[in-house]
Amino acid sequence: QLSQLTLEQVLKWAHTAFHSGRREQLVHVTSFGPSGMVILHQLDALGLTPSVPIISIDTLHLFPETYDFIKSLKQTPRDADSYRFETPLQIQTYSPKAHSKTRSEFDSAYGENLYKTDYERYSYLTKVEPTVRALEQQHARAWITGRRRSQGGERANLQILEIDEMADTSTITSGKNKVVRYKLNPLALWTYDQVWDYIRKHHVPYNPLHDKGYKSVGDTMTTIAVEKTADERSGRFVGMDKTECGMHSIQAKALAAQKAAQVKSESVKTTGSSSSQDGLKKKKKHDGPEPLPCTGCLELDPTTLMDLIDSGTTDVLMEFHSPFCGHCRNFAPTYEKVAQALLDHASIDVARYDITYQKIPKKAEELGIKVTSTPTLFFVQRLPEFSVEKFKGTRTAEGIVDWIKSKTDYL
Repeated sequence: QLSQLTLEQVLKWAHTAFHSGRREQLVHVTSFGPSGMVILHQLDALGLTPSVPIISIDTLHLFPETYDFIKSLKQTPRDADSYRFETPLQIQTYSPKAHSKTRSEFDSAYGENLYKTDYERYSYLTKVEPTVRALEQQHARAWITGRRRSQGGERANLQILEIDEMADTSTITSGKNKVVRYKLNPLALWTYDQVWDYIRKHHVPYNPLHDKGYKSVGDTMTTIAVEKTADERSGRFVGMDKTECGMHSIQAKALAAQKAAQVKSESVKTTGSSSSQDGLKKKKKHDGPEPLPCTGCLELDPTTLMDLIDSGTTDVLMEFHSPFCGHCRNFAPTYEKVAQALLDHASIDVARYDITYQKIPKKAEELGIKVTSTPTLFFVQRLPEFSVEKFKGTRTAEGIVDWIKSKTDYL
């Protein structure tokens, strides 16, 4: 039960579990935000920084203060009150590939407004691909992040340990075997105040932008200062209807898998195979997760979703999911049981909406269908009046069916 362990105990356990002296290792991927600095301090206190690679993702669009802060971490602090790392930090920086070594070069190649016109592509180029490359080159069996539930959004249901659902990149080669890669979130249960209490108590250095109203710091174009009472990540992705950066979001993972599949498909074409059928088999091997089964479920897209809401005559239980989501794959058999239990009732339909490559229509969001994590269930009820309610109980087949029974008189 990792939730019962202290930060120190979690990191010690992870180092033993994922850093056994073989090629694979535990790595720390950080933007050097408050949570990342807490983890870095604890790794140093445990004497683990020499054996746990510290990886920084440079999008080429960070604040000058952020670059200066990262640079300062590699130096001995002049201030006697500042924390001195026991071992000089060896930070390995990964940035966009190819010809883009500076922000001006990147903007010249892709346009300075790429983040506005095609954010998913911008995210892939500056965050997802460098992260995937770093994990592969470092042979990461598990990577540490500073994400926390209290940050909200897609992080609200975060577990301390989870499978890294980066499609083809979620496994690494160990000899002849494929090994699952994990993502470790040791501060998942910590609050914003706990993080800052730790920083002050141990004199941990932090980005000076936090003293200027920036509760969370990302790229210059999409980050603003906020009021002290504002949510921690309310200053991120401003005006972009997002809560999660590319390296962690489901849609970005899907895009990364799609890009990887394209590259590998091209590789199959150029290298050739003994037969066309053999080539097809090789290509399919890299097409990502299979669709999740759900006998009796209606499969929705943006158009059919709105048609069902606007013109449907039955109540509807809807699941919003992605086959790239480990929780969704674990939940799939349960949801299929729910569908089978409700199959013979003419007054209700059971449906699913795959959010991987399609967004939820604005009108549906205005009705209350807002998805910040997956899987998420909503019940659309017609009588006595139209309503949309999110399921918040324990996700068991019996619990979901009982929840619907409590709202209807036809089950």
